[in-house]
Amino acid sequence: MFYWSFLWCFFQLHGYRGKEPLGLQIFIGTADDRILKPHAFYQVHRITGKTVTTTSYEKIINSTKVLEIPLEPKNNMKAIIDCAGILKLRNADIELRKGETDIGRKNTRVRLVFRVHIPQPNGQPISLQVSSHPIECCKYYKSNKKKKVYIQCVQMA
Repeated sequence: MFYWSFLWCFFQLHGYRGKEPLGLQIFIGTADDRILKPHAFYQVHRITGKTVTTTSYEKIINSTKVLEIPLEPKNNMKAIIDCAGILKLRNADIELRKGETDIGRKNTRVRLVFRVHIPQPNGQPISLQVSSHPIECCKYYKSNKKKKVYIQCVQMA
């Protein structure tokens, strides 16, 4: 079974003086005290539909699902994040991965991570990354449609 939750927020990059659009990368990261890294049991999920206004693309970067959203100078480098959700993978599938030691049933806190690579004149980009406050993903409810279990996520201050 897969689980997901819908997220909504906005992101704005201040101080960028370039004329070229940039790609805002979004992924789901860990929320514990260790170094921020992609979460093993949750991943970003692309939301589509009539109410979604933001263009987004899914990519796999180093085995991590990433959602990329264009940041346009004409929009003041601002993007509404109405196209991202949190997808919970099956514990049984993840526990089969080599080197995965976290217990998925107890590891329910995540962070929404935003990353942008800004090109520099010397050819080496500068990467800026920021993450949300921890988000607790623990309230499940069943839906008769497509036999899915949905997850409600609550951002913790």
